[in-house]
Parts: sequence; C-alpha cells; structure tokens
Amino acid sequence: MSCITFILVILALGWTLLRFAAGRYAPKPRPDETHYTVTSDGWRIAIHRWRARGASPHGEPVLLHHGYSANHKGFDLGVGSPEAPVPSIAHALADRGYDVWACDLRGRADSDRPVPFGERKWNWSVDDYIHRDDPAIVDYILFRSAYSQLHWIGHSMGGLLLFCHCGVHGSSRVASGITVGSGIDYSDSGSYYIPLLRFHPLIRWMKRNHLGLISKISSPMDGRGHTITEEFNYWPSNTAPAAGRAIHAGVINDVSGNVTKQMTTLFSPGGFRSADDSVRYADKMSSIETPILLLGGDRDRQAPPILIDRTLSQLGHARHAKAQFGPEHGHRDHYGHFDLLVGLRAETEVFPTIFDWIEKHPAKKKDAAAQPGASPKAKSKRS
Repeated sequence: MSCITFILVILALGWTLLRFAAGRYAPKPRPDETHYTVTSDGWRIAIHRWRARGASPHGEPVLLHHGYSANHKGFDLGVGSPEAPVPSIAHALADRGYDVWACDLRGRADSDRPVPFGERKWNWSVDDYIHRDDPAIVDYILFRSAYSQLHWIGHSMGGLLLFCHCGVHGSSRVASGITVGSGIDYSDSGSYYIPLLRFHPLIRWMKRNHLGLISKISSPMDGRGHTITEEFNYWPSNTAPAAGRAIHAGVINDVSGNVTKQMTTLFSPGGFRSADDSVRYADKMSSIETPILLLGGDRDRQAPPILIDRTLSQLGHARHAKAQFGPEHGHRDHYGHFDLLVGLRAETEVFPTIFDWIEKHPAKKKDAAAQPGASPKAKSKRS
C-alpha cells in the first residue's frame, strides 16, 4: 500500500467514525415547526417553533437565543432518561402556554451556511448578528404574534446580543430578558477563555474556526470522566453523560473568524466593541429599560460569578436582578455553563426562576386591528 493510499484510507476511516459519532450522539430536538426569514443582506435564517399548549396557551412569544458557537438544538437536546434526565426549556415553556421560538444565526444548523465555491463566505462579524440577523428574527416572530413584545432568553453570547439589541434598537419590543452565563466585559474576570487569548495572533487571520469539527471528534469521550473540556462547557456531575455528548456532537458549530476576532474585545478593558472599534457596547447598558435577570453558575468557567456581579452593576437599575446557582445558594450541586439549562436538576432548581421572571413581566398585546400574518419575506414548514 502506497503512502498516499494509506493516508486516504486513514482519512476515510476518520470521516466514517466522525459521522458515526455525530449520528449516534447528536441531539434530537422536537420543534413543531421550522420557519425561515431573510435578513437585510439576503441570508436565510431558520427559526424553530414549539407551539403554546397546556392549561393556558396564552401564546406570549419567547425567543431562545443560542451563543457563540451553538445552535437552536441546545434548548431541546431530545436525549436522556428518567435516571439521568435532560430537561428542555423549549418544551417546558411551551407547556406553560408560551409560543417558543429558537433561532439559528447565519452559518448555523438550518440557516444559510457558506459552501465551497458558493457566494456565501465566512466573513461576517457579531455586528451582522446585531444589525441584521436579530432584527429579522424579532420582526418575524412579532409579525406572526398577537403580542407586540417578546421575552428573550439568551445563553452565553445570546445574552450579550440581548444587551446589544436593546442598547442599539431600544427596549420597546422586549418585555423581559434573561441571560444565562452572559456578560459584556470579561476583563480580569477569571474566565477560562482568558488563557486562550495567547492563541489570538494565530487564529485572528483564520476565516473559519473549526470548533464544530473538533467538538464532534471529542464527543464520544464526553461523559466518561471529569475533563477540563467538559468543565469548560458544563459541570460534569450535574450533567447527564448523554447531554454532554449531545452538546459536543451537534450543538457546537464552526465559527466565522471575524466573529472570533470581535469576541476577543470582551476581554479588553471596557469590554465588547463593534468590529470597527467605534462603539463600546457597555456604554449603552444603563439605557436598557427591559428588565433583565442574569443567571449564573458558581462553577461557570466561561462566565464566572464575578462577571455576573459586574454586569448587573453596569445595567445599574433596580429593575434588573441576578440569580446564582450552586450549593452556596441552596442547590444540590455546582452549576457550570450549559447545565443551567440542561443539567440534571435544572428543571426543578433553575426553570422556576425563569418562569417567575417572565410571568412578572408580561408581554403587551397588539391592538385589535394589528393581526398576525405571514411576512412576504418569510417561509415556514411543519417539522
């Protein structure tokens, strides 16, 4: 066997094993419908819907917004067992009567993604999320709703984008917000991201960061010990092994290099900035009128408790609040980054806090004359 043939066989075997792992351990979300809207620059964005049900299907809309490298599947992994439960915040909210939507930003899951030799390139930044993707998502959800406001629950970067959305576009269309492991100024926070900044000169010129590929490769090993990789994303003893494998097999995606480059500004004094460095988004925090609840885990290695405290002080108004989770706060185990939503005890220890906050800040209904309809720029299909 020639050297080239041997290499090709190894690559083919590796690809087969990767596909096997991704298929076996991948999340299995169960939305009722998948809808699509189009951004101002022509990207098709997927929004997945869990229809309101339960005893009181009032239909207040809730946007579940994923983070830096994630997609909508993190809110409904569709795995687990009675012995090792993996809750779904999407189904839990729908069961309480909310109209639940989870987005995929450009480049993720069911939204438009770059393909080899195609027109779409790996060249967008976080500013494209702020000025194009998120406005299109909010427009679409509210156009189809009987309400003029929605609730926004953002995990990690999804919470950062909530701050930016309200700071840039105003708070009038967001009735309440909940951030999960989020902040806007990570400098001197102790985040595990900070040691990784030494690789910034190496990755800043990369058009595409292959986080999804790396994550899929590692997924079969997750849930079999307490590793630094697992601890980075969730607290292992508070997370079912199936949840950990599902997160790494199907929730984490490749990321645009420009997004990574802009996200590194989080760790500079003063925090997150626009791609051209002209806007410091922390300066807009005190103007946010939407009441925001900041959720944090005591062992969150990405967004440590000190970050949650700092972010609350930057919001600077009594309408905002925080809730920390871990043994010191009366809970059975520590909490990391993802397990605030998918942990073994999240359904009984975290979800009630989420429900209470959005119930205290109900969304406003539209006037009778303003009826929901179908946007001419949007398409939908039933799953």
